[in-house]
Amino acid sequence: GGMGEKVIATPPLSIPPLSILRHPPSYLVLTLPNWASVRLFLSEATNVQSDFRLTEKNALSIAQLCRRLDGLPLAILLMAGWANTLTPAEMLVEMETEQDILSSSEMDDITPYRSLHSSIDVSYRHLLPEIQRCLYHLSVFRGGWTMEVAEKVCGEAFSRDYMRELQERSLLNSEESGTRRRFWFLETIRVFAYARLQQSGKAQMVRSCHLEYMMKYAEEAEAHLIGPQQDVWLELLEAEIANLTSALEWAKESGAIEQGLRLACAIWRFWYIRGYAREGFSWLQEFLVQCGDNSLPLRSKGLNAMGNLAYQMADYATARQCFTERLHLEEAQKKALGIAGTLGNLANVASAQGETEQARRLFERSLEQFQTLNHTRGITMTLGNLAIVACSEGNYSLACTYHTECINLFRRLEDRQNLAMALNNYADTQLHLEQYDSACEALLESYRLSRSLNSVRDLSHTLLITVSLAVK
Repeated sequence: GGMGEKVIATPPLSIPPLSILRHPPSYLVLTLPNWASVRLFLSEATNVQSDFRLTEKNALSIAQLCRRLDGLPLAILLMAGWANTLTPAEMLVEMETEQDILSSSEMDDITPYRSLHSSIDVSYRHLLPEIQRCLYHLSVFRGGWTMEVAEKVCGEAFSRDYMRELQERSLLNSEESGTRRRFWFLETIRVFAYARLQQSGKAQMVRSCHLEYMMKYAEEAEAHLIGPQQDVWLELLEAEIANLTSALEWAKESGAIEQGLRLACAIWRFWYIRGYAREGFSWLQEFLVQCGDNSLPLRSKGLNAMGNLAYQMADYATARQCFTERLHLEEAQKKALGIAGTLGNLANVASAQGETEQARRLFERSLEQFQTLNHTRGITMTLGNLAIVACSEGNYSLACTYHTECINLFRRLEDRQNLAMALNNYADTQLHLEQYDSACEALLESYRLSRSLNSVRDLSHTLLITVSLAVK
């Protein structure tokens, strides 16, 4: 499966050989428990029906079932889970009459899955209609969901009791994840249920609800991606990465361009910090091309996100293009803050391309704007950037002054990702001044911060400077 999807990896259990089926029932009762598949069937059947036993009457049917199910643990659990409703002989009949509506499904290619598939089908047919509906509505989630989310996305099709029933029937799994319980389907079951959702004619409605929810969730996360709760929210988004991707796919497929763009804009920092720049960039590009000028503030936000990701990928020409277009939009709308930020972004591009003089001029214009607005975060970022320029001009003591001020401000803002970056840059400057102790100290702190955020980018930067320190 894709990101965050669980696929069955359990190997098949041993099954009774064909030759054994010719033996008398008394012999079967004695020998069948030698095979792991039969043992699993019996223990699960006893679980749901406490007086269930292997008898001369049902032995042959049980042996045939375990063979029919290819010894696949999940298939056996699903089938045995109906022991309180069906006899083993009836189960076999049910499998023979399997109404395989999904003959075109992707499970056809893998023979073991055919039997798993028919056991899912038998299970599904015996569920109450409202529980069937809950099952196929839930198939809209990729890589899992929490109870609260399912209630919001699936609406009245959802009930906690139905979820409990699906879990008891082995159709649904769950695990404790931090403080919350997370539920998930094995991918084969999700594919089966999603095909049913499409047959029901409700797929568009449910996927649109899912997109709307994921977009709002991303917008809630957005504000936290630069504050003290950064690490918590990065983890929360990581847990939903398959759902976020699925929502973006639906936005593209159903032409919900504005929702898709809002979602992508809200999580660009997550993509940036966690090393998913390329993926994020292509989504933003996809939606921006189609967005046109009908929503200028959103377009401007999208250009900012795309420019930052292009910058991280070292595609400076595209980054400059995005930021230049954004600067025009912000100037036309007289947005002082946007202008200040975009000047800084253009300066970063110039700096990365070695145009130091131009970078310094742009940063100074940007700093002036931020100071007029009294915007602490903007001032802090710009001081850090001016320090880098001073460093590349060989003015190390000026660079240190800027860096120190910048580090203190990031501490006050509790922005750990940018603090880690600033400490790295400060350590770099200290190396040039041969202040090895303070360089070490800064690198160590930066390393701890990057570890706590799982920030691929800053970690690799820390290690790079550490290597040059070791060389000296």
